[in-house]
Amino acid sequence: MSLNINRTRKSYGEKAKQIKKKFIRKAKIKQRFYKTLEKEEKILGPPAFYQDVNFDDWFSVQIFDFETSIKKTPNTKIGDVSPPSLRNEVIEKEDQKDKCNKEISLGIDREVKKEIKKSKSNRIDSYIAFPLNKYRKLAKPNPFYKAFQERERIQREKYAKKEAMRKERQLCKQKREAYNTRRNKTKKKLMKRNSKGQPVMKTRIDHILTKIKDH
Repeated sequence: MSLNINRTRKSYGEKAKQIKKKFIRKAKIKQRFYKTLEKEEKILGPPAFYQDVNFDDWFSVQIFDFETSIKKTPNTKIGDVSPPSLRNEVIEKEDQKDKCNKEISLGIDREVKKEIKKSKSNRIDSYIAFPLNKYRKLAKPNPFYKAFQERERIQREKYAKKEAMRKERQLCKQKREAYNTRRNKTKKKLMKRNSKGQPVMKTRIDHILTKIKDH
């Protein structure tokens, strides 16, 4: 019983670990994808519509967008200047990463809980209630089931034969005891003697006649 419970718990733990590994592997692949995408963007440079930025000098920066041009005041650093669409794209990417990570973590928890719930329901369904032990797990299909059934059948046949022989011996013993009781009783009658010490012939004659009638 305890071995079956330990095996079941071990299988549940291994299954949960496998699910976590799968989701972690997917998360790593997505993270590598985003990192590779960022590297490629850095190498290739900004898109064509961002290359219209005209830097006159360190203090004057003029950025041309699709429809409007935005003039920045002097004393503005180049690193602080970025088109709104670019900022929105970066923010959107960060939001996508956070959302992806949250979805992955939620997916891991959801799958693990689902598997645990499923395994628990299967485990409870496969249990039988007993008075001393609340739940007892049913054994897995035994490959030697037919051999056990054959052995039990042979044992039942042997037990039936032994029981029949015992009853037969008991009956024979009862018959022998009854025969000995009648024999001793008849012997006492035949051994009776009269006052002169001679055997009583009437009793012997009656015994002989009874035997003749029985035959």
